[in-house]
Amino acid sequence: MNSSDLVAIKALGRPLHLGALYNARNDSFLAGKSLWDVEDIEKGTTSEAQPYSNFDITTSDSLSEKHKLLDVSASLQASFFAGLVEVGGSAQYLHDKASSKHQCRVTMKYQGTTEFKELKVLGLNVKYPEVFNQMEATHVVVGILYGAEAFMVFEDTAADESEKQEIHGNLSVMIKKIPGIEISGEGKVEMNDEDKDMVKNMSCTFHGDFLLEQNPTSYEEAVLVYKELPTLLGKDGEKAVPVKVWLYPLNKLNDVAAQIKNMVSESLVSQLKKVMEDFHEAEMRSTDLLVKSEILKTDDIRDKLELFQTKLRDFTAVFLQKVAEMLPAIREGTLEEKVLRDHLDKLKASGFSRSEMDSWLDEKETEIGVLSTYTKTMKYDIKRPGPELDVLLLDPEVDKIFMFSFTSLKYEEEYLNTISQSLENLKNNITIPAHAKNTRAEIPWYKAAGVKEVLLMALNNMRGYEDDVHNIISTITKQNVMLELPVLKHFLLLLAVNILLDPNTVNKQLVISKGGKKVERVKEGQSYPANPERFDYYTQALCKEGLTGNCWWEAEFTGGGVIIGMAYKSMSRKGYGRESCLGKNEKSWGLEFNDDSCIAWHNNVPKNVCASESRRIRVYLDYTAGTLSFHSVFSSEEKLLYKFHAIFTEPLYPGFWLIEPDRSTNGKSVGVSLL
Repeated sequence: MNSSDLVAIKALGRPLHLGALYNARNDSFLAGKSLWDVEDIEKGTTSEAQPYSNFDITTSDSLSEKHKLLDVSASLQASFFAGLVEVGGSAQYLHDKASSKHQCRVTMKYQGTTEFKELKVLGLNVKYPEVFNQMEATHVVVGILYGAEAFMVFEDTAADESEKQEIHGNLSVMIKKIPGIEISGEGKVEMNDEDKDMVKNMSCTFHGDFLLEQNPTSYEEAVLVYKELPTLLGKDGEKAVPVKVWLYPLNKLNDVAAQIKNMVSESLVSQLKKVMEDFHEAEMRSTDLLVKSEILKTDDIRDKLELFQTKLRDFTAVFLQKVAEMLPAIREGTLEEKVLRDHLDKLKASGFSRSEMDSWLDEKETEIGVLSTYTKTMKYDIKRPGPELDVLLLDPEVDKIFMFSFTSLKYEEEYLNTISQSLENLKNNITIPAHAKNTRAEIPWYKAAGVKEVLLMALNNMRGYEDDVHNIISTITKQNVMLELPVLKHFLLLLAVNILLDPNTVNKQLVISKGGKKVERVKEGQSYPANPERFDYYTQALCKEGLTGNCWWEAEFTGGGVIIGMAYKSMSRKGYGRESCLGKNEKSWGLEFNDDSCIAWHNNVPKNVCASESRRIRVYLDYTAGTLSFHSVFSSEEKLLYKFHAIFTEPLYPGFWLIEPDRSTNGKSVGVSLL
C-alpha cells in the first residue's frame, strides 16, 4: 500500500471503524456495507501502541483556529459548512460560537492517544465485489488512531473593549495554571484569594470524547476534570475512540469503483470560511445591538434588527444548501469549481457582503449610541409606547407630564429591501445584478441638518419643566393621532416646547420682557445694538429655538393687527420688501389676527379664515408630515383655524409681527406673550 494514496481525515466523533466504506464526495460513511466479513477484518488488522498526551490553549475564537485545533482538512471544512457532516464528541466544539462581541473566550485543548490500528487490505480477498459496482463509496477506512480529545471553553463578559483585553489576559493566565494546580486531600482546588477573584465570573463549556458524570461549568470544576482526564481512557485504553482515520481509494482495489475526480481548492474553501466568519460577526453585532435597543425600548430599531437577523439566517441556510449541492458534484467531476466560485461572488451585490453589513450595522450602532447618550444625560424613565405609557398617561395621581419623544425612528431603509429581495433571488436562482446598490430611501434622522441643535433645544426645554412635571422618555411616532383622543387631552403636555424670544432679532419699535416671554410694540424706538439678525424695518421678532419633529407651542396676543407664525432662519431681516415680512414670502407662514377677521398668509397669498374667538393660539408642527396648524384655545378645548401643508427644508422658528402701533383693545397695547 503506497502511503501517497492514503487520505487522512479527522473522525469528528463519527462511528468509523476499520473496513468502513466512505463516500468522500459528501464525506459520509456507509453503514451496513463492507468488502469483507468481520472475521477477515480482524485477521488483517495490526495494532501499535501510541501513547501520547498534549495540552494547548488558544485565545482566538475564529473558525480558522477551531479547525487548526481539531486538525480538520480543507475539504472536510467545506463539507462541515455545507451541513454534509454531522459531528459528535469533542468535535461539537465546532458548533460552539460566541453570541456576543462582549464575550471573552479562551479555549483549552487536551489530547490523548493510545494506539494505532491498521487494516492490510492488499492481503485480503474481497468477498463482496458488488460494492464496487454500486458506486456509493469512494474509499475504505484502513487506519485508525485511537484516543480522545477534550475542549474546555472558558468565558467571561466584558463591558467594553478596554475591559475585554484585561479579561482575556486573566483567562489566559489562569488556564495556563491548570496543569500545575494542586488538589487538596478533600478533593478541592487550592487557589489563593487573588486567583479566586480572577475566576469568580468565569464559566466553562466542555466538549469531549470522554464520558463524564457531570460536565464542568466553572473554573474549579474544570480543574478537577482536567486532572481526571488521563484516567478516563481506561487502564488499557479500552474507552478510547477514533480520533483520526486513514482512507484508501477503492479504485486502487477495483478500476470500476467510484472515485474523486477533483478537490475543491483550498483558496476557495478559505473564501467560504471567510464568508461564514462574516455572517457570524454580523450575527453577533446585531445581537448586541438588539440588547441595547431593548434597554432603550426602541421598538422600531428592534424590529429592523430582528428583520436583518431573520434575513441573514435564512440567506445563510439557502446559501449553504446550494453549496451542499455543489460540493459532491464538483468532487465527482460533473460540475466545474467555477460554479462554486460564482456562487460566492454573488455575495458582493446581495447586501450580505462584509462591507455592506458592517456599513448598515455601523449606522444602527450610531443611531443607538445617540439615543443612549441623550437618555443617559436626562436620567428619566423610559416608557415604551403602548400599555406601559398609556397606564402612566391615565394615572389620576399624575397631573402633568413632559415627554422627550424620539419621533423619527420609523423610516424606510432601502438596505432591508435589498437583502429581502436578494434572499428571494437566491431561492429562485435569479442572478443578482452586479450594479445593485444599497441606498437609503430616506436620510436617517440623526444625519439631518441641525439635528444636534434640535436635540439640545428639546433637552433644555425638558429641563425647564423639572420642578412640577413628571418627566419621561419615549419613542412615539404618531403623536397627532394620540392628540385626537379626548381621553388623552393631558397628553398634549408631552409635546410642548418651551420657547423664548431672541433679543438679537427684535425690531427697535419692540420691547421684550426680561424672561424673554413677552413682546410689546412701543412708540419710541429703542437703542438696540446693530445685529445682522435684527429686523430693521418691520416690527417683528423671532424666537431662539428652531423646531423640527412633532411639537407645539402657545402664544396669547393683546390688541389687534398681529401675525403669529413660523419662519426659516434664512428669511431676510433687512429692508421693506416682502422677503422680510412674516407670511409674505416662501420662507414663512403665519396667521394675521385683527379685531373681527383672520387671514392666513404664505408667500404673499392671503386666505380668509373664520375669526378666532380666543386670543390664545396654539401652534402645532408636524415637521415630517409637512403640516403647520393654528388652533384657538378655550380653557381645555380648542378649534382648528387653519392648517398649512408644505415640505419643510429648515428648522422653523416661532415669530411675531406686531403690525399697528395704535390698534389697541380695552386700552391694552399690541403685544404677544408666550405661554
